[in-house]
Amino acid sequence: VPYTSSSTQINLFFQNLNEFLDARVYCDLTLTVGNEQFSCHRIILASSSPYFQALLTHQFKENHLQTIALSDIEPSIFSHLLHYVYSGKIELDEENVHPLLIASDMFQLDEVMQFCCHYL
Repeated sequence: VPYTSSSTQINLFFQNLNEFLDARVYCDLTLTVGNEQFSCHRIILASSSPYFQALLTHQFKENHLQTIALSDIEPSIFSHLLHYVYSGKIELDEENVHPLLIASDMFQLDEVMQFCCHYL
């Protein structure tokens, strides 16, 4: 008989991921966005987004780099998306919904795109 994780277990998982991110524990990648740097985990990014999966697992030069620069996105918008990847939650408002829609499309974060469209 198959069983599925409870919402409590899923919330604990996201809580632990956030703590690892905040403490920079096990981080193996730095993303540079504008003038800001974001320490993160390759496996988490690759697991959450087809964009990052391709970038970090295929034969791109970025697969072997410790620091990758991302362009065409504001640091504050990327911060929202990174928080979503590590928490499953995102805050939308009139100021950020359009840039988040564009960025979530770029990074192939389909659920965030759906949230943005619903908000609009």
